[in-house]
Amino acid sequence: MTNEQEHVLGDKNEKIDVSNIQFAQSVEGFTMNPRVVNFFCDSISKFKSQKLHKKLENKFENFILHSKEETVSEAVKPNGNPKHISLFLGAFNDRGGLGLKYLTHRFEKGRFDYNARMAAALSQYKELNRVYNIPKLLNGKIHGFLNNKFVVYNTGNEYDGWRTDHFKSFCNSNPGIHPVDGNNEVIKRSIQKFKDNIKIRRNRLPVICDWILKKVFADDLEDWDIKLVNLESAQFFTDVDQVVTAIILILKTMKSYSQKKDITIKFLRCKEDGYRIRVIELICHNESINSYPDDLFGGDINNAINALEGICTYEFLATLCFEETVRTYKYPDLLLSKKEYEKLDDVSPDIVHKLKFYSI
Repeated sequence: MTNEQEHVLGDKNEKIDVSNIQFAQSVEGFTMNPRVVNFFCDSISKFKSQKLHKKLENKFENFILHSKEETVSEAVKPNGNPKHISLFLGAFNDRGGLGLKYLTHRFEKGRFDYNARMAAALSQYKELNRVYNIPKLLNGKIHGFLNNKFVVYNTGNEYDGWRTDHFKSFCNSNPGIHPVDGNNEVIKRSIQKFKDNIKIRRNRLPVICDWILKKVFADDLEDWDIKLVNLESAQFFTDVDQVVTAIILILKTMKSYSQKKDITIKFLRCKEDGYRIRVIELICHNESINSYPDDLFGGDINNAINALEGICTYEFLATLCFEETVRTYKYPDLLLSKKEYEKLDDVSPDIVHKLKFYSI
């Protein structure tokens, strides 16, 4: 009987599937959905067999206690810290590591052993979750890659994870060989798609933006003056899926109000407070919006900000014309509400959206 099929049997065939609970125990530190924890606890409390009830409570005591503690802290825990993204995802490129890196790179330390590498990866994943706080969607994608499947949300496509039959069968049939060195195209595509979704690689951002522009502007693209500046040099870890979603939403908003049809998408590097920062700027040139600031943060822009939560900091700078005056407003970062705009003395004719990523 496999771990996936294992059940605990009691009086009158009472049973509960515990495969997910066992996996959660092995990856202590990964927060289970509170509903799963509550369902599990309620289920074992209803068993007529006191012996089985006690056995289950003892067997999963650490899991239950740990999960309840996590559930309490979950309510006040923010959905990710932008400063933690590159530190967590950098483990997939860590030259000194023996864990997550070798799920996406060929093994350089001898013969590849599936069980040993999975154990090392799960151990490192557990430790990273203990130390760092990354958004739930991104964490779910990593968890899926370690297990049965992960999803690229912008396309809706699903890809196999390391615990699927494709991966296991290959490793069993090709002992000592890493899947990236094999001829299974399903596996190689899954690994490449995962890598493409956790890091913007050199020369990739122009390709991504070209796809986005065609999606947003479609047949009207030729009517716009859109400049791409220095995008080929961009290289940093992030949740690419969510960044693409946010850029699409921001450009849709620009398309709705722009009269000049003059846009620049720019990449640049800087340092702030000792951190290396990677910046994507989306600039709508020579525009002024006849609106109050509050009116700019509904619909698509609110959704863009939500998509970027925990991934990067978002800044907005615009010239607004109303009540026969011209004012420049700045939206400093995701943590401030709409009412906390800062009035600046200098006036810019451009409307600028900045996405600022922390890099290692």
